Amino acid sequence: MSNINLSEPIKIFLDYSTYNLVPNAGTISATSLLRPTRQFILNKRNPTLRITPPLNSLVASRVGQSVHSSIENVLKNDKYMDRRYGKENYIVNPTEDEDLSKYLNVFYTEIRSNREMEIDGKTITISGEFDVLHNGTLEDFKYTKVFQVMSKTKDEDYKLQLSIYRWLNPDKEIKDIAYISFLLADWKAYESTREGYPPPTESKEYELYSLEETEAIIRELLTQKLADYSEEDLPLCSDKELWMNIPVKTFKYYSKIDSKRATKVFTGDYSDIEANDYLAERGTGVVRQYTPPVIAKACNYCSVKSVCTQYTDLFNNGLIKED
Repeated sequence: MSNINLSEPIKIFLDYSTYNLVPNAGTISATSLLRPTRQFILNKRNPTLRITPPLNSLVASRVGQSVHSSIENVLKNDKYMDRRYGKENYIVNPTEDEDLSKYLNVFYTEIRSNREMEIDGKTITISGEFDVLHNGTLEDFKYTKVFQVMSKTKDEDYKLQLSIYRWLNPDKEIKDIAYISFLLADWKAYESTREGYPPPTESKEYELYSLEETEAIIRELLTQKLADYSEEDLPLCSDKELWMNIPVKTFKYYSKIDSKRATKVFTGDYSDIEANDYLAERGTGVVRQYTPPVIAKACNYCSVKSVCTQYTDLFNNGLIKED
């Protein structure tokens, strides 16, 4: 991607990052903890690969960053919040000695927390910053694509990320149920009639791991990522980590034989029966089976693919489709 034909203001917007974790050998962020072990270790061994990407490639990241900043700015806008809740009915980012019982709405936003853990004699600091905590309910915002919501490939990561945020804040009362609010970058109105197609924005509920379970998972992940693997013994990224879903049985109904876009999509074990029953009801059209390609989607977003032998093998076997 080229940076030509970009005005100076848009270059500034794309170049600026609000990420505030200072790099430190003894500190690991909650998000990096969730990355595949192979990617984590290759990143650590190849620091020179952490080059500044072309500005054009940062659009989605910066829009997502802007969403977070906008939500934080709204919560800290006294004039708006006073009008919405009443001056005496809410508080944002209260101090430790504040009496919270007198407020109907208690908000914390963009709070970075750190907590230490001993791993094989080393003290490691885990760091994380949640988006919003409202009356004890954690919420994180994701500016992402429809595929991520429909495929559910990152649901376990989201659950663990929210659980880690709770673990990082033992001084706060945080409920067992948390939320991810999705804002979908590639949502299309004409696709919205498809079964399972999500709305342009929605909040999804996640039941958190217990504090004990979370700590055990963190310890296991740290042990894996701090292990001294040889190049040959580096763990391979799993199909799940590569976003390589096994294709779901899918049949599409087209209202006209020469239509290029399906009117209705059926998925699951009985999708062929359901699709043909629908065709019989309509009395016209055609049903076709669809087999989506199995590709390693995650590799397109990996910063160390140029030094990864697994990526090379996947590419040579036609399992990589570069954007």
